[in-house]
Amino acid sequence: MTSVKLCLIVSLAMITSATAQYTRPLSLPDLVLDCYHSFVTITPFPESPYWRDKDNWRDDLFVAAGDDNAGAPMLRYRLQVVDQAVLKVIEHPNLPAFRKEHEVRIEDMMQDFYNKHSIVGWRESNEKGGLFLYVLNFDDLLFSVLEVTTAKLANPASGVDLTVMKCKKVSDPG
Repeated sequence: MTSVKLCLIVSLAMITSATAQYTRPLSLPDLVLDCYHSFVTITPFPESPYWRDKDNWRDDLFVAAGDDNAGAPMLRYRLQVVDQAVLKVIEHPNLPAFRKEHEVRIEDMMQDFYNKHSIVGWRESNEKGGLFLYVLNFDDLLFSVLEVTTAKLANPASGVDLTVMKCKKVSDPG
């Protein structure tokens, strides 16, 4: 009988722990953020031709600093909270030819499971068979986009692409 009690206690502890780690945010702060490149790094998979062929290796492809050192920084993302439940993500908002928009509902986000910081994250599949991982830190106004491109495609630079952006609050998104 004690083994049954022990199993119940262990099972309850595992369920409670798993539930605590996947906390959904209750609401998002009502704001608009403009996000600018701060840091970019790309790491190819070993299957990538860039990994095997050192003649194709380009150092500038793999680590880059932000473009704010070369004059005015270029706006990469605008993040706009709608009704404290939806995050509207606009990629390249000032470049109509490259502009992409999509929305992420609060139900599709995960929150910092320690509940110490205002951090949310979510993932999305990309058209290349890989995925995007997004993390937004409302405290430090940092937005990170991690793209994982599968090595099974003919993409020569398949691998992991991490972009970290510093954001600024916008008073009038106009």
